[in-house]
Amino acid sequence: MSIPAWQYKLEEAEFKTKRDPKLMIAWLLEHPNAKEIPDEVKNAKLSRYGYVPPVAEPAVKPKRKPAVRPMTADERTAARLRKELNDDV
Repeated sequence: MSIPAWQYKLEEAEFKTKRDPKLMIAWLLEHPNAKEIPDEVKNAKLSRYGYVPPVAEPAVKPKRKPAVRPMTADERTAARLRKELNDDV
């Protein structure tokens, strides 16, 4: 029984990089041949070489719009006055 192609490529990469942790992590994350490796094997190899996945930042809650406050009596009269002045023009 022969070994899977991904296992042969993984062993070849380990031999070429001399099992250097930084090089192996880079190969496992970026190389196109590493995409063929099953996820559980890839994650085990990454943890073996000391890779810690980045922590996802929590989603930022959208800011609430300030509540619309009712107009005061002064603002209401000023708005009426502006409307009258604009209608005359």
